[in-house]
Amino acid sequence: MKRALVLCGGGSLGSYEIGAWRKIREKGLKFDIITGASIGAINGAMVVMDDYPTALAMWEKINTDEVMRYGIDLDRSFWDEVDFHKGSRFQKFLGTYLKKNGVDNTPFRDLMSHTIDCQKVVSSPIKFGCIATEFPSTKETRFLISGSKPSQVIPYLMASSACFPIFPKYKLNGRLYIDGGWRNNLPIDYALELGADEVIAVILHSFPPMPQKPQYYKELPNVTVIEPSLPQGSIMSFKQEAIHFNMELGYLDAGKALGDYRGYAFAFSKEEDISEKAHAFFQGLIGLGITVYIEAKKILKWQGKEPESEEALYLRNLERIALLYNINGIKLYSVNELEETIRQAILAFKQPIRKRNQKFTTAELEKWDLLEEASNYAPPKPIDRTKKVLQILDILTAQHLFKK
Repeated sequence: MKRALVLCGGGSLGSYEIGAWRKIREKGLKFDIITGASIGAINGAMVVMDDYPTALAMWEKINTDEVMRYGIDLDRSFWDEVDFHKGSRFQKFLGTYLKKNGVDNTPFRDLMSHTIDCQKVVSSPIKFGCIATEFPSTKETRFLISGSKPSQVIPYLMASSACFPIFPKYKLNGRLYIDGGWRNNLPIDYALELGADEVIAVILHSFPPMPQKPQYYKELPNVTVIEPSLPQGSIMSFKQEAIHFNMELGYLDAGKALGDYRGYAFAFSKEEDISEKAHAFFQGLIGLGITVYIEAKKILKWQGKEPESEEALYLRNLERIALLYNINGIKLYSVNELEETIRQAILAFKQPIRKRNQKFTTAELEKWDLLEEASNYAPPKPIDRTKKVLQILDILTAQHLFKK
C-alpha cells in the first residue's frame, strides 16, 4: 500500500499545512508520494526532506520582506498602508508592481534557495511532483521533481507558486507559467497516477475557496481530508499572529481528521463520556416534534453536513454558542471546559440599554435571547421557523448550562 500526501495552494495560509504535518508526524505516518500546488509544493519539498524543524523555523520568521521587496500584507489592514507620498513604502511597492507586472518576489526565491535542500529532494525515494499552469493557454502542467537535477528544483517550485497577478509570471524553458492553483490546487489525481493507494489531502480555503476536481476529495473512500474548520484569513497576510493561528488550526483539524480528537468547529478530547448529556439534549429536542428536530439539524449543519448522532447534535450546538461569543477556537477543549467557558461568557454579557430606534446586530440579539433564557426570562415572540428553533436550542442549552 502506497500512501500519498497532497498539499493545497494558498499563499500564507500554508502555515496550516505545517500544523497538520506536526500532527501527522506525531502519528508516525510516512509517505511514498507527495504532490502539491504553489505553497503546497514548497511545503511538500520540506516534507520530502523530512526536515520539520527547518519548515517550522521558516514559517515562524517569515514576513512580507522575505516574500517581496517593499512588501505589504494584502489583508484588511491594506488600506492603512496606502500612502502616495514620494519615497513611501507603498509608492515603492506600487512602482515595482507596475514595472514588473507583479511584485518583485526575488526575496522569495532567495528564501527558497536557502531553505530547500535540492539534493535531498531529488535523491529521496519519495515520488514528488508539483502543478503549474502554462500561460496563456492555462494548461495544467505537471513537473515530476523526483529524479530531476538539483538545479531544476527551485525553478519548478517558483513556476508552481507564481501567484499571478500578485506575483509575476515565471519563465521556464522558454514557456511562461503561473500558479498551479489556477488549474489544480489540490492534485489528488496526480498522486493517484503516481501510484497512491491511499491519500491524506490538506485543503486550504484560498482561491478558489474549494479546490477544483471535488470528485477526488469528496467521493473517494481512500482519501482522508484535513480541512480548515474556521476562517483562515487572507492568502497574502504574513503577520505572525495569522501564521500561528493557522498553524494551530491545522494541528487541531488534523487531529480530528486522523481520529485523535472529536468536534467540528472546535476540537475536543475524546476521554469524556458525554452520552448522557447528549441524550438528554436530544430527548428535549425531539420531544418538541419532528419538524423542530429536522430544522435544528439544518441550523447545526457544518461544512455541508448535518449532525447525524446525538453526540454530534450536542457538540454542534455547543460550538454554535461558542462561535456566537467569539470563544477561542484554536485550543483543545474538554466538553466540560467549553461548557464552563460558555457559561462564563453568557454571565459576562451585559444587557445593552435599549434606546429608541437603536438597532442591534443579529449576533447581539441572539446573545440577548440566550441571556434571557439563562436568567429565566420569557423569550421574545418568534418571528419565523428558523428563529423559533434557534430560541428552542437556546432554551435547551440554558437549561443544561444553568440547571439548578
